[in-house]
Amino acid sequence: MKLVLFFLVNIFFSSSLHEWIDLNRHIIESESYKISFNQKFKSIIGDTVHSNIDTATNVIIFRDAIRYEDLDRVIIANPDSFRLLNKNNNQLFIDFTNHNYKFLLEINPIKILSDSLLMSYSDNCYYMPFNDFNNFKIYFLNKKISIVEIWSDNFNIELSNIHFHNLDTISIKDYFSFEGLPLSIFDLRDK
Repeated sequence: MKLVLFFLVNIFFSSSLHEWIDLNRHIIESESYKISFNQKFKSIIGDTVHSNIDTATNVIIFRDAIRYEDLDRVIIANPDSFRLLNKNNNQLFIDFTNHNYKFLLEINPIKILSDSLLMSYSDNCYYMPFNDFNNFKIYFLNKKISIVEIWSDNFNIELSNIHFHNLDTISIKDYFSFEGLPLSIFDLRDK
């Protein structure tokens, strides 16, 4: 019981996390915003480690839609459809949004970081257990999230150089369209 109380006190009185939430709440609770970061992904298959580094990863949130873009692909998810563009071969796959994709639309960084499951290692490092991952850590530096680490038995993901930005809602509509691009389209909804 004392250990649980210790973790709760650390959560409620830790300065780095709450300062970050206070500084970024207006962005995340707005209608549209962008998160940019560097991503390093390691896939572990057997004893072999495969790495993929994306240096220009962006996530754009606009109302009820999400656009994820990295070096090789663009994913656009909204309540009606899930679109995956492979940039290497200009193939666009369109599918219905199902329960596996809808969870993306419900992610709220403020809620996750305010969750009572978040445990403090120190004033600058926080840990959260998830069912699907063995570990999830967030590191803070100078009132900013500096690194997020997610790892399991099969993969490791490290996000760094993380920035949150406000976006102009007038020009953002173009980010959620593939119109006018020469693509091979595979519409999986036509079954």
